[in-house]
Amino acid sequence: MTLTKIWGLKALSNPYDQACIDWAEQLLINGNSSDNVLILASLGLEKHPSRNDVEHYFERALQDLGETEPEYFDAIKRYALELCHMALEDSLSQDDAVNLLAEIYSCTHYDYGIFSIWTDLVDEIYLLENEGEYYSHPELTKANKSIYVEKQLRHFIVLLNSKLPHDFVHLSICEECNKLVKASWQRKTRVSAFRKILQVFKILEPQYCTECLVCGSTHIVRLQTVEAREKALKMLQK
Repeated sequence: MTLTKIWGLKALSNPYDQACIDWAEQLLINGNSSDNVLILASLGLEKHPSRNDVEHYFERALQDLGETEPEYFDAIKRYALELCHMALEDSLSQDDAVNLLAEIYSCTHYDYGIFSIWTDLVDEIYLLENEGEYYSHPELTKANKSIYVEKQLRHFIVLLNSKLPHDFVHLSICEECNKLVKASWQRKTRVSAFRKILQVFKILEPQYCTECLVCGSTHIVRLQTVEAREKALKMLQK
């Protein structure tokens, strides 16, 4: 048990009492027998330890060690990084890592869009494994699932350690502008004057497409793959 996990659970409003007790027990095993650590670890002997007691002795043990609680997003970021590294080191299964990372998105009230990568992947894996008729991601197969997830984990570590705009994953690459842009499904703006007239008189129905909101191009690449996100990162670094 690590403080990183405890801070992550606390930031996500998940139960962390038992994690604190496990952490204290690990400290005892490692030779730290301070009074507060000892009392905190001993609470594990109780059938239903008081949450107030756990928090009280956890805070006192932290003071003894000179540890301070990180800020909200920093706690979540460190927790996510730990999950990624654990999965890459095989101390956590890939399935558990993917599910825990996806859970972060909902626990943060969908404020951190970068974690939507994992909710999307959960959906992809579900459709793949259940042979869903709407599965449309040929880059992920049952044969390469482990390699595919590992690639996502390694890239996510890069993303978490990069300075990204808040809406990064919701941006797109406009191949005409050659930059990151916002894109939207809307009435096509690049139409001939003749077609516009026909639409005004309702002879033709308007066409809809995903367009770059800067130039109107339909040559849009969404940041749904590692390759697209890597290209987007390079654009941000210019």
